[in-house]
Amino acid sequence: MRRERILDGLGGFIYQHPRVIALATVVATLAALLAIRGMPFDATFFSLFPKSNPDVDRFHEAVEEFGGSSHLLVLLETPGGGPDRDRLLACAEALAPSIADIDDVERVEFRIDTEFLETHGLIFLDPADLGRLDAALTVQSDAIAAVLAEPSVAGALVSINEGLPQTIGSAGGGDLRDAQLGLEALDALVVTIEDRLLDAPDAPIDAARARIERIVARWVGRTAGVDVATLIERGGYLLGPGDASLLLIVRLDADPLHSAFGFDLYDQVKEVADATAGQAGLSVGYAGHFAMGAEDQRRTLSKVQLLSFISLLLVIVTFVFLLRSRWAPLLVGLPLLLGVTWTFGLVRVVLGEMTLMSAVFGIALFGLGVDFAIHLLFRLGEELDRRPDLGEAIRVTLRTTGKGVITGGLTTALAFFGLNASEFRGAHHLGTTTGMGMICCVVAFVVVMPAMLVGIAWIRGSAGAPPIGRATPSAGSIDAIVGWVCRHPVVTLVVALLVTGGFATQLTRFELIYDLEKIIQQDLPSVATKHRVEEQFGLTSEFAMLAASDLEEADRFAKELRTKASISKVEGPSDLVPTDQGSRVPLARSIGATAGALLDRGARGPAPGAAPSGAGDPAAVADGLDRLARSAASAIPIAGPLAPDLLAFATRAASVAGRLRETPPASTHVAALDAEVGVAFGDALERLRPFAEATEFGFDDLPDHVKARYLGRTGRLVVLAYPHDARFSREAIDAFKADVMSVSEDGAALAFMVNVLLQAALETMPRTIAVVVVLVCLLLLVDLRSVRLTILAMVPLGFGAVVGFGATCVLSPVMSVLALGAFPLVFGIGIDDGVHLIHRFREDGGRDVPGAVAATGRAILFTSVTTAMSFGCLLFTNHPGLAGLGLTVSLGVLGCFVASITVLPAILQLGVGSSPGAASEEPSGRAA
Repeated sequence: MRRERILDGLGGFIYQHPRVIALATVVATLAALLAIRGMPFDATFFSLFPKSNPDVDRFHEAVEEFGGSSHLLVLLETPGGGPDRDRLLACAEALAPSIADIDDVERVEFRIDTEFLETHGLIFLDPADLGRLDAALTVQSDAIAAVLAEPSVAGALVSINEGLPQTIGSAGGGDLRDAQLGLEALDALVVTIEDRLLDAPDAPIDAARARIERIVARWVGRTAGVDVATLIERGGYLLGPGDASLLLIVRLDADPLHSAFGFDLYDQVKEVADATAGQAGLSVGYAGHFAMGAEDQRRTLSKVQLLSFISLLLVIVTFVFLLRSRWAPLLVGLPLLLGVTWTFGLVRVVLGEMTLMSAVFGIALFGLGVDFAIHLLFRLGEELDRRPDLGEAIRVTLRTTGKGVITGGLTTALAFFGLNASEFRGAHHLGTTTGMGMICCVVAFVVVMPAMLVGIAWIRGSAGAPPIGRATPSAGSIDAIVGWVCRHPVVTLVVALLVTGGFATQLTRFELIYDLEKIIQQDLPSVATKHRVEEQFGLTSEFAMLAASDLEEADRFAKELRTKASISKVEGPSDLVPTDQGSRVPLARSIGATAGALLDRGARGPAPGAAPSGAGDPAAVADGLDRLARSAASAIPIAGPLAPDLLAFATRAASVAGRLRETPPASTHVAALDAEVGVAFGDALERLRPFAEATEFGFDDLPDHVKARYLGRTGRLVVLAYPHDARFSREAIDAFKADVMSVSEDGAALAFMVNVLLQAALETMPRTIAVVVVLVCLLLLVDLRSVRLTILAMVPLGFGAVVGFGATCVLSPVMSVLALGAFPLVFGIGIDDGVHLIHRFREDGGRDVPGAVAATGRAILFTSVTTAMSFGCLLFTNHPGLAGLGLTVSLGVLGCFVASITVLPAILQLGVGSSPGAASEEPSGRAA
């Protein structure tokens, strides 16, 4: 036939003119290298997304306007989790400027602007909260003045006791948060008294002083929404519970999706932070997409590189053993290298640039391109064993097995070209690049490799002598299996149907997971740090950005976002410029004036004839605790949901009072604690005094470094919404996105981009598979010219894929989206198995099923084993996503191999005796 004549002539030309082939190869390679030179390489993840997707466009615009879409979080922690505020603050002060000097770092935040809060903080309170604070200061004015004039714990207890009904009543009135904070302050005061006067009276005063300052700051100066007093007391630092950790928020100009793969920003920050924290004796952790991505890349690449080297070494050793020739690695490696080079040259011409998906196609090329060499070399060895004439062996190999290699290569190429039906830009580049790569490899192995054989024979000085040994040693087990199948075809098909049906039922267990943490490297330090940051600070590095045209719109966005269930925190410019300041400023001035008057009264000393405050008297402290316990117990009926906590507090206060009476502490210890309480009350009132001069302010009045957090490059304002569930799971993203988009259709987030990838991969998958199947079927029809043989050629794929994927579901039913990449790979390999078997069957006259299958089965076994070894190495990466891909491909190709030597031979055997569609084709080259 015409194809056989063309391939036979090609084999003769290659044998007679190897220099021409070598010259053409050099010219083509040089042309490819010239095309590759200077080729743009877009190594960003953004290059993988669809170009005309609204979510992608909004994300790109938001990043251009406001900078990075993800923070890098740096968590400093003390050894053993003990408090060490001074060391944490010193380390942060030294570290922040060093990180800020790194390119692509916009700023480092670890301290709130306390100066601004000190002069404006009260204005953030609702008028009702301001009114309550003003009333509380008035009601407790005499007791507070007494404490200031003659500081004592007992006097503080009297002051607190007088304000207790108002605080507890706020719980019953609906302000549960206000009441909870007040009760927490009371409980902390009782614990401090117990620690300082009973349990550790000789311990350093620093811890007690810090605790008392926090207690009084909350009791006297807490504001709603922004805990101004606590922030001011803590110097504005983002300190964790117990002063055992401190958080630095590194806000970036760089964006994870717009940054090149392997971008070293994280490494630069880590190098600086590790050195500074190490010198301070602190541990440091990192969270955020940059940290997680860099750690995942580093661990994955290091393992894949080692495992790939081991896999390649095993394949080469196997080649050398089977071909019994030291030239085997060169015969396979050089054509693969040429195929890669030519492919990248075509990428420059067709696509114009290389992307991440273009760059990684070599993984698929190694698993699929090497199959071409296996089939050709096995058949060439078979022919050389029959007749030691290299020229004739090349001609026969090309017109027989070469035809199957070309068909198999084209079907695999079409399987990848079919990925262009997806809206996923990364799929376009992977499909186009790998499809072209398959064609280039076919040319390299069908044309260049035979010419290399001639050249090797010439180098050995024995032109015409075979440069390799017999390629297919005895495979008795395959022969035995095929022989049994051909004797019992019905039994084989019944068993195959039952087994396939059983595995098909397991496909219902298939579950596709989308949570990024579950499909990347496990036990990443950045993931553990992420969870600690969420637990200690209630923060995450991920957020959505909503662009507002003015402050009014930003305020509306923020208010609506705070009503959404999926959103844990909202930041925006309106948080720094409260609305309705006209009703708040007069109340803030009144509070400041009251605080100033109290400080003046306290400075004048005790009023003439005033009762002693009980300074230095443990019995007075015990009496104050008893009164506080009784007041708390009597307030339980009005405490609402706070009643159980109030009961526990009353019990604790009474218990501590009893212990003070049983074992009275030294008066010097009580006096020391009295002094600290007086200082704390004075400091709290000093922080309120400046509000006597409070005035209204706007966004333009804010400090420049504060405005910069929310001001875009074109003057628009950004509102940041943080999710409750920061996992990159489809359920969490869907809920978060729905809430954000209900507020503004311009919302953009890194999480939404993950959702785009999921949708592009899943929604277009059925269409992509349909396109691939149609294209492959049409090519097989053209090649085989028979509907019956086309269906038979797809039998190994159909049975093998179901068994392989079913087995995957049994071993690992929860798979990641990366496993979707296994489908075109298994499809291409499974089709090749059937094509080669059908070609050999027709070549032998359509009668000798055992001979045809046994001869081709050896090559199919080796292609399946090498592919399984190549992808099976991914099982040892500790990367669930890649491990799932490796497992799926390995089991899929092995399933196709088993179907090739069982199911297909059984069907063919049943058809022997009837007229097989192509039995009349020209017989094998054996007769040539």
